[in-house]
Amino acid sequence: MDYDVVVVGSGAGGGACAWGLARRGVRVLVLEAGPRFEPARDFPLDRPQWEQTGFPERPGSQWRHTYGSAQKLDPAWDLLGYIFIDQKKFPEAADALGKELELVTEPGRRAGLLLNRALAFREQDKTVEALPLLEEAHQLAPSDANVIVQLAEVYVALGRSEDAEQVIGADLPPAEAAVLNFNIAANFFKAKKWQQAADHFAKCTELDPKMAEAHRYRGEALISLDRQQEAIAAFEAYLAAAPNATDAATTRQIIDSLKKDIKVREQQQQQQQAPKKKK
Repeated sequence: MDYDVVVVGSGAGGGACAWGLARRGVRVLVLEAGPRFEPARDFPLDRPQWEQTGFPERPGSQWRHTYGSAQKLDPAWDLLGYIFIDQKKFPEAADALGKELELVTEPGRRAGLLLNRALAFREQDKTVEALPLLEEAHQLAPSDANVIVQLAEVYVALGRSEDAEQVIGADLPPAEAAVLNFNIAANFFKAKKWQQAADHFAKCTELDPKMAEAHRYRGEALISLDRQQEAIAAFEAYLAAAPNATDAATTRQIIDSLKKDIKVREQQQQQQQAPKKKK
């Protein structure tokens, strides 16, 4: 029988080539020195470590394995972790980015991989695992706003507000810095560290005067510090920023109560300072 094409070797290239030609009506002869290969039997993909399975070998066969030298991974595969993130496959993204990090030493590129792997962990609520990645990324890229925001948020989530304070710098956009300061202040507020809470709520209002909640919580912290006059100003700023707030009426009552307290204190001080009549 005559053939149009003779393909020597039925490997990945030869087999695909022969199949493609045969589909188009070309008469193809495939020559193979090795044994018959049954993928389902000899190379099962459903078993652990399938990639380490050797090819079948016929007794007396003269065929031999040949291996190419190790080559650099195609740059297209660098995007694999980011593709998984886009697909919201966060465990797979963390694994892929981790493997890439084993090969990358260039600081800028490594910082980006560290950040995105940390994001993949945070999406899985693995805050502790994300922390060392973000700390290394911050060392490599100390002025990167995205790294700063993520690292500060992780510190806040872990209750390390003092560390978060040190991370926030002047390079952050005001809106992001305001949110971070609010979260730090909330941690201090929860821990009843009123002075630190008041200071950071004040930073929030400096960066974003319309952040109504910062004014309100600052007022509560100032009450705990026995600084009523400043608390009144904070609550009034809250009402100015959120005049239709659901607790607006309650806040006005608090303001009135504070003003009465101040007046009572002033009267008491006047009475104490007034000269006493001699008997």
